[in-house]
Amino acid sequence: MSAQTILIICYLLLAVLVLLSLKHSSLARPFKLALVVITSAFYMVTWFHISGSAGMGQPRPDARHLSSALDSY
Repeated sequence: MSAQTILIICYLLLAVLVLLSLKHSSLARPFKLALVVITSAFYMVTWFHISGSAGMGQPRPDARHLSSALDSY
């Protein structure tokens, strides 16, 4: 399992724990909403940071292209 997958699973578990704890707490509704928004914002920031990191979403080069590129040097 990659570090990215583990991080995503951790954030999802954190979000579930926050939702479960807020469901059974007696906090004011705006405070509960703020905690959910903050948790979601952390998840989104992490997701965009991971997806923008090097190597994500780039197709593997074709072996012939790689071979011809190395031959030119």
